[in-house]
Amino acid sequence: MDPETKKLVHDPETAVYARLIADEALSGKALVHVARLLNTHGVESPRGGEWNSSSVMQLLRAPAFAGLMPLTECTEAADGTRKYSSKVVPYRDPVTLDTVSIGEGIITVGERELIIRQLESRTFPLAGKRHGHKQGTSLLTGIARCGLCGSRMSKAGTSYACASNRMGRGCGGVSVRVETLDVQSTGADAVDRYNRLAGRLRGRIDGLRADLASLPTPAVDLTPLLDGVLLREAWEADDVTGRRERLRLAIDRVEVSKGRVGVRFDGDERCRIAWAESAGRELREQPGTLPAVRVRLAPALRCARW
Repeated sequence: MDPETKKLVHDPETAVYARLIADEALSGKALVHVARLLNTHGVESPRGGEWNSSSVMQLLRAPAFAGLMPLTECTEAADGTRKYSSKVVPYRDPVTLDTVSIGEGIITVGERELIIRQLESRTFPLAGKRHGHKQGTSLLTGIARCGLCGSRMSKAGTSYACASNRMGRGCGGVSVRVETLDVQSTGADAVDRYNRLAGRLRGRIDGLRADLASLPTPAVDLTPLLDGVLLREAWEADDVTGRRERLRLAIDRVEVSKGRVGVRFDGDERCRIAWAESAGRELREQPGTLPAVRVRLAPALRCARW
């Protein structure tokens, strides 16, 4: 950061290596290949020591790498305290939803989008199947999170279990039966709940419709996105993989807290749903039943305006 302008500028000693990382990523090279290349030539990581695929990914996904203001996601408890996560995303103006520049990035915003798309294509089936890895057969694989350490929960026998606990990384561990958690997240009142949430979004959607109407582009019919019955029919007709991808459009994760011995599972007490970022802060954290689908409406409309 320049001490006078308070803006990001290129570090003359490390910018050339940073750009090398970006070029390698843009060319489609595996992150482990990039890490090995840096380590072979004795280039230290930002925290010192050697690089690995995780540190390369963290740098590439960092908003500041593209000169954008970063925002660390957090959840707010009932008492007003905030718990910050490890996920950092570009800050967006609450009115315009535009990102905010804070100086000169190593890559452009367009290059960042290409890199993020490539990284996601190696992770999520929606953009391309992950290389060399089987897709989970349970609905909330990759979505359910341990309420103690934040690690992913995956199916182990008949239950979802904390990955860190299973790998002996010190977490006390959270587990819950697969069937119980799946039903809690997609219960019978999902349509009614979705309709209530959709009603709170209609005011914003109407404003966006007005903006679209003033442009020389076709109007976007959002009716199917707001019809809970149609969404429920599509949900029932889909397989587990398709349903999981629909859930990813609506939520970022389902956090599961540790239960009490001998006490029956209480979904409202043990489950906390983190809604997708751009659907509005007031909808991000809600306990209880998850609607079948809730899309990121604002970004979809912004793309339609283009």
